Amino acid sequence: MRYQDYVIKDGKFIGEFEKMYQKFDDPWLQTKEAGISYSRANTVCSIRRFGAKNILEVGCGLGYFTAYLNEQCPSSRIIGMDISETAIEKARKKFPKVEFICGDLAKLDNSALEQYDCIIFSEIMWYILDNIDDILLKIKKISPGGV
Repeated sequence: MRYQDYVIKDGKFIGEFEKMYQKFDDPWLQTKEAGISYSRANTVCSIRRFGAKNILEVGCGLGYFTAYLNEQCPSSRIIGMDISETAIEKARKKFPKVEFICGDLAKLDNSALEQYDCIIFSEIMWYILDNIDDILLKIKKISPGGV
């Protein structure tokens, strides 16, 4: 079985991220693609340009991009969040100086999100499409004009 089969199978969203991270060491080749894409470099530029100080990266997986952001934006507090406890445990072990939490953005209440002035969805839109309207409404409530 391929790691992708735990996420999408036969064109349907499965979302078994916990099982995927338990069975595969490096899904999506996260170890090789942490900070090399144009969109990720642009994320760093945007954080610096807008002066974001408290940032939540949703869907951080193994934490490579979160660690990269922490390195590139040392004056910001950047927290990686993933729905998989296994992914978070691996991220904490690999990057002990970076802050990670296990959670589901769709289930967080507004008070938990109000501490962030920037929320990053790094390559996870496909996985949250079923809840996108609720998630965007939640973000808009805490950040009027920011969505």
